[in-house]
Amino acid sequence: MSARWRTLAVRNAAAMARNYADAGFTCVLDGAVVGRAHVMACARAVYPHRLHLVVLAPPVQVSEERDARRSGKTVAAFFRHLRPLLHEQLAELGLWLDTSQQTPAESVTTILSLRDKAMLDLRETPTKEHDMATNARPANHILGSLGAADGKGVVRIEDRYDTDIDDLWSAIADPARIARWYGRVDGDLRPGGEFRLYVDDAESDHVGRVEECEPPRRLRVTTRETDESYQRGKGVPPYDEVLEAALTADGDQTILVIEIRGMPLEAIAFYGAGWQIHAENLAGYLAGRERGGNEARWGELVPSYQDLAASIG
Repeated sequence: MSARWRTLAVRNAAAMARNYADAGFTCVLDGAVVGRAHVMACARAVYPHRLHLVVLAPPVQVSEERDARRSGKTVAAFFRHLRPLLHEQLAELGLWLDTSQQTPAESVTTILSLRDKAMLDLRETPTKEHDMATNARPANHILGSLGAADGKGVVRIEDRYDTDIDDLWSAIADPARIARWYGRVDGDLRPGGEFRLYVDDAESDHVGRVEECEPPRRLRVTTRETDESYQRGKGVPPYDEVLEAALTADGDQTILVIEIRGMPLEAIAFYGAGWQIHAENLAGYLAGRERGGNEARWGELVPSYQDLAASIG
């Protein structure tokens, strides 16, 4: 079973659970959770509903004894391998129980009585290796670098995200997910296809074209603000912008590099701050947080990007 298959299975099951939860039902997803990334994917898929995690973790010898008493089913070898992985990635999350001495009814009673301890708040429980992906950073932490090419500005943003490459690709290429952290996209997203984009933070409309698309590793698009949108906002005059995203898997995490080219050099600091906010909103969405506070974040970031812009030769 591939990592991509497992991720899709978790995400699809959670999406179905969300549909039932939207209709007022309480849903239970039963299965083997093989890593923190899958818990995160499940939490994102059921949002805005809260996810509870209950890990049934009896001693390995209990599984061995049960295997010895039955035929046609053995789980001890798998559980012996799985248990240390669970502790490594999930030990600080959810409710862990040994219910091996309880009846099913007693186990249900125990879980319900302790359900508050099972509720996940992934914003408050990052492990050390995941701090970067959940944006637990100083306010002045800068993700971007600024440069120039052919008299136009170049913004490069790089960050590490706490999810696998297929999930991150989906978050930047699926219109339904893009809308959760960036803006609304409508149109043909195949290579050569044309689309329309509304950027929430800028309240601006754009037309675009997919130049290259190599799932799940590379995406290059060109966009341009419409004249009607420019007349409404009177910001930077419309120009042809090239955006390229490159994804690199790194264990359970993924490195995303976004390079944006074509903006006027005199405005590059504002684009640097704006694209760092987009990258942070993406990380927040992947961690299950709501978007918000962009104006305050803008004020924190712009001075640092102005310093970077001043050094462009």
